[in-house]
Amino acid sequence: MNWSRLPWIVVVTVATAALAESSGPLARVVSVDGATVTLEILAGSVVNGDELAVLTPEGVSMAKVRTPSTIDLMLTGDKVKGVTLEGARVAAGAMMANKGRFTTFAAAQAAGPGAPPSAAAPAPSGIKESAAACVFTQAELRQTLGFKVGPGKGTEIPFSGGTSQSCQWSEEKGSRGVALNRTIMTIGDPATNRTQQQKRLAGRLEPIAGDPDWAGWQVDQGDVTGVTLHYFRGNTATEVRVSGVNLKDAAAVSAMRRGVLKLKRL
Repeated sequence: MNWSRLPWIVVVTVATAALAESSGPLARVVSVDGATVTLEILAGSVVNGDELAVLTPEGVSMAKVRTPSTIDLMLTGDKVKGVTLEGARVAAGAMMANKGRFTTFAAAQAAGPGAPPSAAAPAPSGIKESAAACVFTQAELRQTLGFKVGPGKGTEIPFSGGTSQSCQWSEEKGSRGVALNRTIMTIGDPATNRTQQQKRLAGRLEPIAGDPDWAGWQVDQGDVTGVTLHYFRGNTATEVRVSGVNLKDAAAVSAMRRGVLKLKRL
């Protein structure tokens, strides 16, 4: 950060003091660059190590913010490259704020000055709990992936072209976790929707040759990726993500990939 900008930043911070003090920071992911993002601070401040909610049309996840080594503090108006969002699904346009401040992507987006409109903004009803989103049982996850998880926590959120379902399972005695994310589209051509979904992925998709569901592994996101399988059936995009796997351990990655491929397709 250029400290010569401090007098100007103080003026902006005073103008947004009520928002920053009562609600915490508000930020937007401007772009995704491999394993990192460019983050724009719309209000308040973000410190290296902050844990913030990441809101997208598909749902809400939590991320720990890791700034570049030369920056510890980001203030209103800053646009910083090379930021890592550990533990979250990241996409350009995602909004970030304190946990619980917003329940929907649309609400977070509306609070940001100059935020671009979203064609797939969620309906006013927002996120709701959904047992139906937790398609896998604890027993089958343990059997196929090799570790015991607690009960799944499912959510569902409607948007203008369909519904997104998400379920999270955490390892009972460990740091690994499983995420199942499904985007069920009710409009559009399946092939076109599949192409658009693939383009939105950070990193790249490593196709599985001959797979009938156009399945592939999401790679080149660093530690954010985990062992992540994407596939498409009809107008439904499915993501199965296992976090907490040492990506530098080729044997561990291969073993977990074999386990993920044993899970039933949806």
